[in-house]
Amino acid sequence: MSQLAELNSRSSGLIELRFDRLKLFEPVIGQYKDLGIEFHGAIALKPSNPEFFPQSGDVVLMPQGHKMLIATNFKYPVTSVRALVCGSGSIVLTTYDINGTLLDRTSKPADFPPIVSPATESKLHPTWLQSEQRGITRIELHSCTPFTLSHFCFLGMA
Repeated sequence: MSQLAELNSRSSGLIELRFDRLKLFEPVIGQYKDLGIEFHGAIALKPSNPEFFPQSGDVVLMPQGHKMLIATNFKYPVTSVRALVCGSGSIVLTTYDINGTLLDRTSKPADFPPIVSPATESKLHPTWLQSEQRGITRIELHSCTPFTLSHFCFLGMA
């Protein structure tokens, strides 16, 4: 298993990617290729805005450029993907099969107005987006506003 991922002992075959070992400002593309996954449009960052601090670790992925899109391609189809995202706008997770056919779409609604709690420093709350469909080979995370991806998990097909 790569030093950039771990096998979740609570869930047989669930692979959890680690971002904390990536270099800051490193475009994330083929670092997880040995696990059969490739990213597009992502950069590793340590958020300077406390609104985007991750729950654990320091490094997150953010969209690189103006598209506000992070995409992943899987070499082998998977049956489940989970992404912990944080942002002020709506964030959409879309999954596709090998032919580019839409399998599923789920979203995190916009945090508007921002949730203010005296017990927490952050007004934004991370949300898990998940899709469970057989044959997922591509996912896209998209928003109209900046967002972070702090955890990413997937489960291969049996």
